[in-house]
Amino acid sequence: MLIFGHGTEEADNRINSRESFLRVQELDVDGVELDIRLSRDGELLVIHDPKFLDGRSVAETASQDRPADIILLSEALDLCRGLLVNIEVKNYPSDPAFDETERIADRVVELLAERANTMVSKGPDTSPGAQSATVRDRVLVSCFGVGSLDRIRERGPDLDTAHLVLRRRPAEEVLATCVDHGHRVIHPYVSMVDETFMKAARDHDLKVNVWTNFDETDQTIETLFALEIDGVITGFPKRALRLRGASQN
Repeated sequence: MLIFGHGTEEADNRINSRESFLRVQELDVDGVELDIRLSRDGELLVIHDPKFLDGRSVAETASQDRPADIILLSEALDLCRGLLVNIEVKNYPSDPAFDETERIADRVVELLAERANTMVSKGPDTSPGAQSATVRDRVLVSCFGVGSLDRIRERGPDLDTAHLVLRRRPAEEVLATCVDHGHRVIHPYVSMVDETFMKAARDHDLKVNVWTNFDETDQTIETLFALEIDGVITGFPKRALRLRGASQN
């Protein structure tokens, strides 16, 4: 089971912060989860809520005027180099800053393409004539809004996409949108996942990464291991790592 850190156990470790990514990098996790929103001038900012702590709207604020502790997605990707980064796009119909033009989806694809064309590694041979290889970010793009995911797959067909869900309905109903729109990964909330859900997901050949709400216990994680999910997105990655290690011994 893959472990995605969305913050860490320390009380002062605010999610989506520069310090959070540095602390997650120090652990032996497989990935990191972060949230993004679009500034007024089209920059991708790493932030969960539609407003800054000072009350200003993220969508109505130019990136240069953002609070000093809010970083760009490009910086976060640099900080998380080597990890699988789950980029959660905050754009769905019930969101206060919903943009039906899906400009944020376009910018995600554009940024990742730009980085793919500029990030170069020569490998062990650094001589002038040595061939270089393009190094791509390892990303998985998720969203509650299937419109954003559809646009990302249309503009960047090589990108992996995951449908975020929080619906108290039968498994087949929950999975239907993900399956019908051709997304191969689903991200359900932890309380939605049981043997019935996992069987339905496997019948549709879907990968399942479960997200929690900073309230899981050891038993929660152990149950997810027993269900053989593909990954867990957790604010307590040290706990998940400890339990994964114990399960492998």
